[in-house]
Amino acid sequence: MVCIYTGLVIISVVKVTRPGKTSLQHVARPDRPGGGGLLALEASGGLLQLYPDILPFKLRPITVKRLHAFSGLVTYTTLMAATVMGLYSSWFLANTTHDLLWKACVAAPPIVLVAVVIQVAKNHLTWL
Repeated sequence: MVCIYTGLVIISVVKVTRPGKTSLQHVARPDRPGGGGLLALEASGGLLQLYPDILPFKLRPITVKRLHAFSGLVTYTTLMAATVMGLYSSWFLANTTHDLLWKACVAAPPIVLVAVVIQVAKNHLTWL
C-alpha cells in the first residue's frame, strides 16, 4: 500500500509541475475500467475472510476464501493487462531500440500471469 500511495504522489507531482500538463489525464484512462472497484473488492474479501461475522448472512469460510482468491486473481489479471498495455506507450517504444528486448518485456507479464493462475486454481479454485 505504501508503494501504491508513493507512486500516486510522485505521478501527481510530476504531472502537475510539468509545463503544459496540468491535468491528471492518465488517471481516468479508458484502459483501466474498474481498477479501483477491483481493489475495493479484494480488500473487502480479505476483511470478510478475517471477520466473517460482519455479514448479515452466513457464508462458509471456504466460500469466502475462494471468493477472495478469485477476486485477487481477477485483480492481478487486470493489472498484468495494464502492464502489457503500458509497454505499448510511445515513450517505451521510443526508448526500446531492440525489437527482441521489447518482445521479451511484453512476454514476461503473461508468463508470470499463467504461473499465478495455475497456482491459485490448483490451491483455491478446485471447482474450475
